[in-house]
Amino acid sequence: MNKIKLLIVGLVIINVILFTVVYLNRDREAGTAPTPQPNSVQYLNVVSTSPAFNLLSEISSGTPIVINFDMELDPSAVVIQTHPIVETSILVTGYNLTIKPKTYWPTDQEIEVKLLITRGINGSQMMNPYKFVIKSPKPTF
Repeated sequence: MNKIKLLIVGLVIINVILFTVVYLNRDREAGTAPTPQPNSVQYLNVVSTSPAFNLLSEISSGTPIVINFDMELDPSAVVIQTHPIVETSILVTGYNLTIKPKTYWPTDQEIEVKLLITRGINGSQMMNPYKFVIKSPKPTF
């Protein structure tokens, strides 16, 4: 009988110690949870383009397109798409993105250029893809 009483007293003491340790650790971990900032998201915006694009702008065969943004760009986070497919080179310098054809823009065609992914160095992103259409001139002989 004494062994059972000692076992019960030992279990009660162990439970009290475990409860105390858990309770004390809970107080250390508790803190104020971070509150989200509703207006902390910044979006990357196009400020201007060179040449300036309207609904359909004509461009010469080798002319580069420069797109100016309101924030500095992350060079590794720019993805463009052209239709029809044109092999292009992209150069990011600060706030500017330069797109130029590796050889030339196809002649006598409408070319849609779309910025699919563009991110600023501070993590800001474009809210929607930016697209514009250029028209390359007919070849002259």
